[in-house]
Amino acid sequence: MVDSTIKPTETQEPIETQEPIETQEPIETQEPNIVGQVADCSMLNVRSAPDPNADILLSVSVLTEMLIDLDKSSNDFYSVMTTDGIHGFCMKKFIHVKP
Repeated sequence: MVDSTIKPTETQEPIETQEPIETQEPIETQEPNIVGQVADCSMLNVRSAPDPNADILLSVSVLTEMLIDLDKSSNDFYSVMTTDGIHGFCMKKFIHVKP
């Protein structure tokens, strides 16, 4: 005779589910891009540090536009990024800030 009753072969513990935890992404406040344009000189040196004797990374011509980071700028130099993505410093007196 064959036993036709079904026997459990394995028992499983109930799986606990956790409610998803809502996390908020930190809100970054970002200043609007400040654009500066080379003026009052035919070529302007972009330097590695805010110092007139720092290494020259490249020279840019008059009317070249660059982004300015005021937080990293000093009294005499703007911290800039060129359209090629090069970060450096330029003397403020040769950069006109665009409105």
